Amino acid sequence: YFEIIKKPMDLSTIQKRVESGSINDLEEFEADCRLTFDNAMTYNQDGSAVHKMAQDLKAKFVEDFEKLLMSEKAEKEKEEKNERE
Repeated sequence: YFEIIKKPMDLSTIQKRVESGSINDLEEFEADCRLTFDNAMTYNQDGSAVHKMAQDLKAKFVEDFEKLLMSEKAEKEKEEKNERE
């Protein structure tokens, strides 16, 4: 595994990093999640069940993360507007 995957990452490691406070921002969280799915797709052969699941999960993550970022941006804009009034 470590000959193929040069920067290992998995969801339990991400959870531990979030709980310990070692992930400092959303960008770092996003990068770790994408790395997890990319590693799974790199290690598991295209067409395999695991590769397909990683591909699907990454697509869902990207979609939902984009919604989160848009929501965060809208909330920030609303707060800024309220501060100006």
